Amino acid sequence: MSSRNDDRIHMHQADPQLEPEFRAFMGIMAFHSFLENQMCDHHPGAELTKLQSSIIVRLKAPKRLGQLARETSSLPSTMTAVADQMERMGLVSRQRDPNDRRAWLLALTEAGQQLRQEYTRLSRLLLQDLLHLDDAELETLARIGTKIHTNIQHVVQNPQLIDELDTSSLERTPA
Repeated sequence: MSSRNDDRIHMHQADPQLEPEFRAFMGIMAFHSFLENQMCDHHPGAELTKLQSSIIVRLKAPKRLGQLARETSSLPSTMTAVADQMERMGLVSRQRDPNDRRAWLLALTEAGQQLRQEYTRLSRLLLQDLLHLDDAELETLARIGTKIHTNIQHVVQNPQLIDELDTSSLERTPA
């Protein structure tokens, strides 16, 4: 399981003397790059776009299209078009929402569920077998990843939060 970009990742290891903020950034960037390369090289849904793959992963249970659009930072119209494509591919189906008969849910078909199981197996292989994360480390990483993702979604939906940051102490003064 090697990727053409793996050498680039390993050549730039974080210096243990660096501040934890920088080591965290470097680790996250290397982790993302490595996993993205491996998923592109080895994932079973190679014909899918990143958004389509993301939908497969997110549909452990049926969800409304609007919810999927928010979770993926996509426009509702984009999500509708992608859902149409995936429905034609036989990966998803639309179902009436039992709690609101006006709304539709997107659910995985049997083929979609099988693909999701393949993604799960590949993720487990990469995280546990290749990167040697034990169950406790994986749970910690999942908790931190969920927190980061939730907070990023909050900032994306509230961009004024970035403008409200007090960066005055970071401004340079002329020498």
